[in-house]
Amino acid sequence: MDYKLPCPSLVLVRQRNGKDEKWKLLGDTWQLVHAPPKLNSYVKTEVRNFLSGREQQTITNQFNLPSTPDHR
Repeated sequence: MDYKLPCPSLVLVRQRNGKDEKWKLLGDTWQLVHAPPKLNSYVKTEVRNFLSGREQQTITNQFNLPSTPDHR
């Protein structure tokens, strides 16, 4: 799927029956890339929250992209 992202990005995707059901852009990835322990903690927390359904509705990223696709 093309998420129309302006640069290489880290995206979490939940699929059901081979189709994207939900996705979330991890918008702070590039800000943390030079601090591996912080990046690891960020990704681990975001994945855990995404899988449990506790992810935040607001997304803090420099591009202000939505966290879910518009084509549901």
